[in-house]
Amino acid sequence: MRALSLSAIASIIIQLANIVSGVLVARMLGPEGRGELAAVFLWPLIIATVGRLGINEAVTYFAAAGRFSLRGLQVTSMAFLAVMCPIMVAAGLLLYPAIFSGYRAEVLSIALVFLAFIPLNLVTVCQQSLFRGAMMLVEFNLLRTLVHINFALGVLLVWWLGNATVMGAALAMLAANGSVVVLGALMLARRGLLLGRPERATAKGLLVYGAKVHFGDLGRFTSDRLGQAMISLMLGATQLGLYTVATTISRGSLLLAETAVLVALPRIAGQQTQAGKAAMLGAYMKGMLVLTLPGSLVLIAIAPWVLETLFGAEFLPAAGIVNLLILGNIPLAGKMLFAAGFLAHDRAILVGKAEMIAVAVLAGLLAVLLPAMGIFGAALAVFITNMVGFGLLVYWARRELGIGVASLFLPTRGDVDWVYRALLRRA
Repeated sequence: MRALSLSAIASIIIQLANIVSGVLVARMLGPEGRGELAAVFLWPLIIATVGRLGINEAVTYFAAAGRFSLRGLQVTSMAFLAVMCPIMVAAGLLLYPAIFSGYRAEVLSIALVFLAFIPLNLVTVCQQSLFRGAMMLVEFNLLRTLVHINFALGVLLVWWLGNATVMGAALAMLAANGSVVVLGALMLARRGLLLGRPERATAKGLLVYGAKVHFGDLGRFTSDRLGQAMISLMLGATQLGLYTVATTISRGSLLLAETAVLVALPRIAGQQTQAGKAAMLGAYMKGMLVLTLPGSLVLIAIAPWVLETLFGAEFLPAAGIVNLLILGNIPLAGKMLFAAGFLAHDRAILVGKAEMIAVAVLAGLLAVLLPAMGIFGAALAVFITNMVGFGLLVYWARRELGIGVASLFLPTRGDVDWVYRALLRRA
C-alpha cells in the first residue's frame, strides 16, 4: 500500500507539473508554435523507442526477479546505450530533412539540436527502470517526478527571460533531462551501483528478454503516437498543436492506471504461484477501473472550461477531441495493466502480438479517417483501436493464462476485505 501511495503522489505531482508546463507552452507559443514544439519532441521519442530494443523493460524485470546483480544490470544497460545512442542520433540526422520539410527552416535547426534528447532520455529511463524493478520507489519516483517539475520550471524561466520560443522550450526540456541524469548517477554511486564492467550473461539476458518485449513496447508507443506522427506529416503544425493539447488534458484520466502499472509489474512478478499472480492482476484491474470511470466523467464535464480558461480560446476547437480521447483512455487503462500482467508472467510475446494488431488497426483507421475528418478522425481511430486491443487481451488472458473474466472485473468478498484493511483502518 505504501508503494502505491508513494507512486500515486508522484503521479499527481507529475500531472500538475504537466498542466503548468502545458499551459505555459500553449500560452506563449499558440496552436502553431505548440504544434512545432510537439513535432520537435515527438520524433526523438520515436527513434529512441525503436532503438532501445526493450532494454528498459528488461532491466525492470530482472531487477524485480533478482536474476542478476543490480550493478551488473546498470553497467551493462549503459554499455548497450553507449553503442546504440550514436546510431539513433545518426538516424535522426538522416531522416529529419524529409520529416521537417513542411515546417519553417528554423524548426529543422531546433529539431537537430534536440537530438541530444535521445541519449539523455534513454539514460534516465534505464536508471528509473533499475530503481523501479528493485522497488527503490523513493529514488524511482523522485527521478520521474523531477523531469516534469524541472521542465515546468525551465519553461517558466525562459518565458521570464524573454525567450518564449520553440527553441527556448526545447532547451528547457534538455536541461530537465540532463539534470535528472546527473541526479540518478549520484544516487547510483551512493549505493555503489554506478561503476563496473559489463557482464556477458547479463547482456545476453537483457537482449533476449528485451527482444521479447520490444514489439509490445514499440506497439504501445506507436499506438500512442502514430496519430500525432501522421498529423505532423499530413495536417501541419496548427492541427498538431490542437491535438497535442487535447491529448495533454485527456491524460489526466490515466493518472491512476499509470500509477498502478508502475507498481503492478514488480508486484505481480514477485508472486510465487500462478494463482497469486492472477489474483494480484485482478485486484489492480478492478481497483483501477472503479476509480478511472468516475474520474473520466468528471474530466469530460470540465474539459471545455479547462481549454478556455487555462490554454486559451484558441484551443476550444479541440473540446470534442478531448472527450473522445478520455473515453478511449478507459480501455487503454485496462490494456496497460494487462501488459504488466503478461510481462510478469514472462509472456511478453502476447503483448507484442496484441500491440502489433492494434497498430495495424490504428494505421488502417487513420488512413481512412484522418483525411476525411481531420484530428477528430484521429481521436476516433484511437478510441476504436483501444477497444479492439482491450478485448483481445481479455480473450488471451483467459485462453493463455487461465484468468477468467469474473476474477478480473467482478469484486469479491476478498476485495472488499482488502479495501477495509488497507484503507478504512488507516483513516
